[in-house]
Amino acid sequence: MMSGVSQMLPFVIGGGIMIALAFLIDGAMGVPNDSLGNLGSYHELASMFMKIGGAAFGLMLPVFAGYVAYSIAEKPGLVAGFVAGAIAKEGFAFGKIPYAQGGEATSALAGVSSGFLGALVGGFIAGALVLLVKKYVKVPRSLEGAKSILLLPLFGTILTGFVMLAVNIPMAAINTGMNNFLGGLEGGSAVLLGVVLGGMMAVDMGGPVNKAAYVFGTGTLAATVSTGGSVAMAAVMAGGMVPPLAIFVATLLFKDKFTKEERNSGLTNIVMGLSFITEGAIP
Repeated sequence: MMSGVSQMLPFVIGGGIMIALAFLIDGAMGVPNDSLGNLGSYHELASMFMKIGGAAFGLMLPVFAGYVAYSIAEKPGLVAGFVAGAIAKEGFAFGKIPYAQGGEATSALAGVSSGFLGALVGGFIAGALVLLVKKYVKVPRSLEGAKSILLLPLFGTILTGFVMLAVNIPMAAINTGMNNFLGGLEGGSAVLLGVVLGGMMAVDMGGPVNKAAYVFGTGTLAATVSTGGSVAMAAVMAGGMVPPLAIFVATLLFKDKFTKEERNSGLTNIVMGLSFITEGAIP
């Protein structure tokens, strides 16, 4: 898992800062009150930053799952892992795939993203399946090169793809259940919602629980930005900043507890924390 997180981190950092700059540009240039729902993409320049940042963010789950699979099955597992992450992101599942022959009803079918949880499970599945193919698919010695270049990626992708179509069903349900649970809290105590979201953001430093809280928080922005902003998103941002900032403070107050390299990374963490990048806390 840590392999996936570390490889995904540049996409999170680059995309996250670009998206933050989009909001900053719109804030500086001004957005009418009746268009605050478009904050971050109201002006053309801001929208450019938002699209570029969104493109980087869009690669987050495939890269994460791809390198989880890579850590298990090495290079042959990479493509299967990327496919697993992409399927998790798009929410493709049996019964949720649009196709033209079925008419308008089936053409409008859309899956529910299984998010980070689906990508995590998909990465492990992809790596394991490629290892199984590698072990049980035998070819003549003269074709060993073709096996690693052609057969393992092909069979790994086919198997992973169809398994993910099934896995996405319960994973999407779990993801939806988490969002519904948080949505239920939103109508009650703001303090309780803040405690839960802040804890979720900090508990796994950028993992599946963190991303579930982040997605929920961003989902509340459009509906609340015109009325003063989202309490949920404020809690998400505060909770997400805590781990990297806490590490920065710790390296200042307890220097003798850290190596020189760790103290240097503490300086990086203040930038990460203030930029709302929880993953900066990962060693």
